Amino acid sequence: MCHSEALRLKNPIRRTVFNLKELEKEIQNRDFRRAYLIYGPEDLLRQKCKNRLIQALGGPEDPNFTYREGPATDEEEIRLLAGTVPFLSEKRLILLENTGWAKKGGGQALAGDLENLPDSTVLVLVEKEADAKSPLFKAMKAQGRCIACEPLGEADLKRSLKAFFEEAGYAIDGQSLEYFLSRCGTDLATLSTEREKLLAYCMDTKIIRPEDIDAITHQTLRDRIFDMVDAMAAGKPREAFRLYEDLKALKEPPAKILGLILSQATRLYVLRELDERGLSQKEMADITRYHPYVIKKSMAACRAYPSRIWRRKWEQLLSYDHAFRSGKMQDVIAVELALVEMSLR
Repeated sequence: MCHSEALRLKNPIRRTVFNLKELEKEIQNRDFRRAYLIYGPEDLLRQKCKNRLIQALGGPEDPNFTYREGPATDEEEIRLLAGTVPFLSEKRLILLENTGWAKKGGGQALAGDLENLPDSTVLVLVEKEADAKSPLFKAMKAQGRCIACEPLGEADLKRSLKAFFEEAGYAIDGQSLEYFLSRCGTDLATLSTEREKLLAYCMDTKIIRPEDIDAITHQTLRDRIFDMVDAMAAGKPREAFRLYEDLKALKEPPAKILGLILSQATRLYVLRELDERGLSQKEMADITRYHPYVIKKSMAACRAYPSRIWRRKWEQLLSYDHAFRSGKMQDVIAVELALVEMSLR
């Protein structure tokens, strides 16, 4: 990966303003559209939207339900099924997942059919990535709903978590909420699991404190690596190597640790260069598509060095990664050299 690739701008798709609450309203009113494109990086939200439509329109046991998955899906078969009226039912549900058709050039013939589909057909396309310029995306938007499943911003995430705990009858202050996010990350599926564990653990007191979070929640490997790299950037090599020894004790694969160190170093290099250009954290999030909370958490570490130093460290880490992958260096040695490089002031 070259310097220009590390700083490549990721042009965000202009998002259709439509969310899970509005989808729920349409479902309750039985006001279904011909087509739904559910897309975006947030797995939990994609699955929630998909499952609500399945529950409302009939699942695997329904003879009018068709499910296909993967890029090998037969487009001609789907076009034929989509134009067929349902058997003894109000609706026919066709669910397609991970086909890649919402990217540029995919599903063009199906896109041309959407306008003429019978009102009894509901076509649902679930994809992690989508291109707003693709014919199918444009047709889905014109004939149905495009639902972007994006990570929540920091403020929305905190508000949602606080409301969840309060509705369950538990008290949590701002400091504990911040610590919960710093420890568990921003992935909604992980947060959902960890908050349920907290409810059970704090059932007697109904108060969630940092020590409770430490006792019961699981810090992800990625966030452990973040902490390790942050310690190195802060000039705390002892702390960084202590965290590394913890990872070794957990038998985490050295190759995976090296990959995550490189990923975090790339992020800090990119953020520092954008920071030196005078961009705000919001502008950084728009350009890089990094989660705003991750950017906020990374700022102190990225400002530990000017971008030219981060570039040198990044290039050195790339050389260790290449040496490992080409068989010229053992994975453990590559990781430990990476740690030394990141710790040098």
